[in-house]
Amino acid sequence: SQIASQPTCVQEKMEWIMAGIILMLVLFAARYALTSVSQKQYAIFNIFGKRWRKKKEGLVLFIPFLEDKQLYSAELDRLEINVEVMSKDKLGIRIFGSLEFVPDFELLFQYDLTKAKQMKAIEDSIKDEIGSLAGTKEAEAFILEREAIQTIINCRLRLAVMPHRQKR
Repeated sequence: SQIASQPTCVQEKMEWIMAGIILMLVLFAARYALTSVSQKQYAIFNIFGKRWRKKKEGLVLFIPFLEDKQLYSAELDRLEINVEVMSKDKLGIRIFGSLEFVPDFELLFQYDLTKAKQMKAIEDSIKDEIGSLAGTKEAEAFILEREAIQTIINCRLRLAVMPHRQKR
């Protein structure tokens, strides 16, 4: 009877050890394989320096030691604009104001790594848009039509694909 009871005791100890290992793995996963993205933030996850997925706020599964996350604000941001462009009649036109924007989750992979570079890219886009419009108009016409031009620039910067180029 003693011989018959020993295997069950060893078997019971093995079950406890396995339960302990499983518990340790679950605790490890909870500690290292879950991360959170705060409210009003977006996250890009990188593996070996390559962007491969993006997530909005909430709990996210994470691959420990392989992945790193980069957070972006999803709140309204403001950029002061001060650009100078040349009109068709070679007059310099200085345009200043502020741009309010919210980062677009769908375009998140295209965002640069630093805020300074993001702002520079936005400013360059605005300068290109205004410059291409100003270069086709005399300075006086550009100034008189500034509200229409403002609407055109606003639309062009908001849309990734212009309506007349969208495939239906």
